[in-house]
Amino acid sequence: LHIVNLRKPTKPFFVQCFSDDGYTHDVQCVVYDGPHKKYVGREICFASNENTITIIDVGFKGDIRLLSRTRYEQSYYTHQGWLTEDHSHFIFNDEQDEQSLEVRTRTHVMDVSNLTNPIYVGYSIGRNRAIDHNHYILDNFVYQANYRAGFNVLQIKDIATAQFKQVGYFDIYPNDNKSQFNGAWSNYPFFPSGNIILSGIEQGLFVLKFQKPPPTEQPTALPSAVPSSSPTISCVDSPLVLRWDTGRKTFPRKCSYLAKKRNRCHPYASRSHCPVTCGVCNRRFRCSDSSATFILNGKERTCEYFANLPRDRVAKKCKMEKLRETCRDLCGYCD
Repeated sequence: LHIVNLRKPTKPFFVQCFSDDGYTHDVQCVVYDGPHKKYVGREICFASNENTITIIDVGFKGDIRLLSRTRYEQSYYTHQGWLTEDHSHFIFNDEQDEQSLEVRTRTHVMDVSNLTNPIYVGYSIGRNRAIDHNHYILDNFVYQANYRAGFNVLQIKDIATAQFKQVGYFDIYPNDNKSQFNGAWSNYPFFPSGNIILSGIEQGLFVLKFQKPPPTEQPTALPSAVPSSSPTISCVDSPLVLRWDTGRKTFPRKCSYLAKKRNRCHPYASRSHCPVTCGVCNRRFRCSDSSATFILNGKERTCEYFANLPRDRVAKKCKMEKLRETCRDLCGYCD
């Protein structure tokens, strides 16, 4: 695991290397916001290390710690994976199990709700024997580049039992779906426009759109009154302007700007800053700090900035209603 500081993109420099678990083929590193409370806010890496999923705490670059390394049956080449958006499960692929076992495409799932004791859930079986290569998760969908099968989209039906449903595909290698290394290499589904780019080894670049299937179940109507021993905490958007990140540039935007196109809510920072607008008013977002950079009194600030202030200064700052509605956890908005 090779770590480079990119704070100044034009002047990157080497920071640290972690090799306690040998070769790392691919890795996803996040500021952790999952169910293992001890590590929330820490920088955690989820590495695909040939025959294990290896989880590493890289929060302190001078003291990198291996949290766990987990094997699974019939592993041949643990290649790449991506976290679900709630950071509770890691969905990954094995690049050689289809060839070695002569089986249909397997999409594997690891329960990582406990970072020090992950549990292998199992795998979902695809429609043919093509090799899965690189995939990414956005909302409740897995976007896969599966070599000769082309581009596949899976909908997560029950992550606890590794149940997926294929809801779309785009075949760029129509000759066959054999377990060979041709066709779709990788994809990127995170553009605010909703465009998806797909790269083919022999075919070049494709720009795609995916029309999500309509929901199959109608939401259950809420009763007109719900008795409760405690008042319900209102879900609120931050009233502060955030620095909205397109992936290439950032722009000052209000939550009302995100409301015009729902895909503008794809960055996690947007949803944490504008949970009402982005339709994520569960307790996780309703009571958590915004992870966005925002503008307060003409200065760019983050909730992390205020969290590092002395306690008495934090208490004073949190008297501002607009900050309480932004740094909700820090300022005790839900208390």
